[in-house]
Amino acid sequence: MNVLILGSGRVGTAFGYILRKKGYRILGVYNRHRETGLRALERIGEGTVYDRESLPAAVPVADLIIITTPDRVIKETAGLAGSGGPHSDAYLMHMSGLLDSEILKIPGWEGGVFSFHPLQAIAGFTEGIKLLPEALFTIEGNEKGERFAGELARSLGLKYLVIKKEYKPLYHAAAVIASNYLVTLVGNSFRLLRKAGMDREEVRKGLLRLVKGTLENLEQMAPDEALTGPIARGDLETIGKHRQALTDYAPELGELYRLLGWYTAEMINNEEIKQYFES
Repeated sequence: MNVLILGSGRVGTAFGYILRKKGYRILGVYNRHRETGLRALERIGEGTVYDRESLPAAVPVADLIIITTPDRVIKETAGLAGSGGPHSDAYLMHMSGLLDSEILKIPGWEGGVFSFHPLQAIAGFTEGIKLLPEALFTIEGNEKGERFAGELARSLGLKYLVIKKEYKPLYHAAAVIASNYLVTLVGNSFRLLRKAGMDREEVRKGLLRLVKGTLENLEQMAPDEALTGPIARGDLETIGKHRQALTDYAPELGELYRLLGWYTAEMINNEEIKQYFES
């Protein structure tokens, strides 16, 4: 199967490498910056770098066209692919967690369209080729595209689930809370350590070990069962001291602590602590 990748960032390059290793033929990548495209092909191991002028000639040869651009230009990139005239049995896919497959539809073309999103944070190429094969993929598309997406996942040995298109934004919000906001929380923990005069590498590493231990607990049990600390114990005295310390030394984080405390108490159905955080 001939594959064309439009966008050669971290995910597109890593996924292209995985496809080639599984026997898919990578025709090449499209990128506005030739140097970036060349670096991607060096990692993928085959193919050509296409620009706006040369891409239309490659589109009819492709059986699978993958768009891995930022969300804001997926529609434009799909239109660029459409201008090249993909053949009727080709498939057009994007890897956005937020957008559904409707954005890929090309007027007058009846091919398969689908979204194929890895529930994984990819920070670089090396991490990508390691983590993508282990990720859960979420697929959504028209009938033709969804059927092929399942075949693609199985051929690559990937775990996947199907989602309805109307739930894509909700799904993506869940992913952002679990991944991006975890980084935000740890970043603010580091901020408090600095205010406490403990901005030393061993303390930072100790905090990260704490986070890893929490994640290990979450692998073994439900969130309400994995919860530890003062809210799990119903320890209002400790919570009050936390809030006072934040008022004294980091008032900008007081509201964040209050909101997180309320939702944590709600998770374990502790009405007394919920009311405390409402006051």
